[in-house]
Amino acid sequence: MVRTLFRYLLDEREWRTHGAFLAAFAPVAHQLGLTGIEPASTTFEAWYYGKRRPQRDARRVLVEMLGYSIDQLWAEVPEGAHGFLVVPGASAADPDGDLSEMKRTGAMAARRARDFVLGAERTRVGEETIGFLDDEVA
Repeated sequence: MVRTLFRYLLDEREWRTHGAFLAAFAPVAHQLGLTGIEPASTTFEAWYYGKRRPQRDARRVLVEMLGYSIDQLWAEVPEGAHGFLVVPGASAADPDGDLSEMKRTGAMAARRARDFVLGAERTRVGEETIGFLDDEVA
């Protein structure tokens, strides 16, 4: 069975079930201004098991949600990979993979964390926590 980076990332985040996945997918879709695109259970399973790729708007949500291109998300991950972030494009000749890709992914993660801290969740987090998280992201 082919294990995609998409499945690897969902497993690492413990989003293996349709409900857990939708809890993460729906807010990102809403943030992008997309409504009514939540995948059905059978569609999610087809994505999870690598039988089908998402189409149009769902792709946009997954790329934003997971921080990888759709081609990277559907790339095969070695079966022994566990407990670390797999960078598509890494090889035995270049174990660090594409450094610029890693920097881009890190910058995207930092930007998302900053946006989260400074965004809608601001009303749920204390002032001292916001300052701390902002310093950590910077």
